[in-house]
Amino acid sequence: DCFDRPELCLGTYEFVATTDYCKDNKLPKPPAFIFMLDVSYNSIKSGLVHLMCDRLKNDVLVNLPKETGADESEIRVGFVTYHKELHFYNVKGFLAQPQMLVVSDVQDVFVPLLDGFLVKLSESETVIDSLLAQIPQMFSESRETEIVLGPVIEAGLDALKAAGCCGKLFIFHSSLPIGEAP
Repeated sequence: DCFDRPELCLGTYEFVATTDYCKDNKLPKPPAFIFMLDVSYNSIKSGLVHLMCDRLKNDVLVNLPKETGADESEIRVGFVTYHKELHFYNVKGFLAQPQMLVVSDVQDVFVPLLDGFLVKLSESETVIDSLLAQIPQMFSESRETEIVLGPVIEAGLDALKAAGCCGKLFIFHSSLPIGEAP
């Protein structure tokens, strides 16, 4: 009966967990996807930044997973760009344009904002579209060749912990990290 049982014949299989299986009988918060994009000189000149912003805007975000029967995805999204420092973006829906917060101390990384960092796509779509259009332009003149990776991962995990939700980090990195960092 191997082919009649999806958990034995498919690459992945999901079980719907009821509240009986959850901690304190509470369903978890919706997950978050944090997109972390290397904006160093190599990434800009190779076209990775422009390609990723375009694909995120036109393919990835519009096709976020959603519950069966739901009209929109409940997944929260957040955006970080980095080279030798990290740039977090406030993309709250009521803002006219996204706000960048810079973390330059990679020895002791922290998340500079919680409110406005992880948002639902439907609530902040215009601000997110504006951000993805601006990122290639903001860093087009960048000559920064030093990039870090460890602090980027640490900041992403800290953001998920601070928000109290599970999620995924999508890190688009172009070369070996050579910046001085843990």
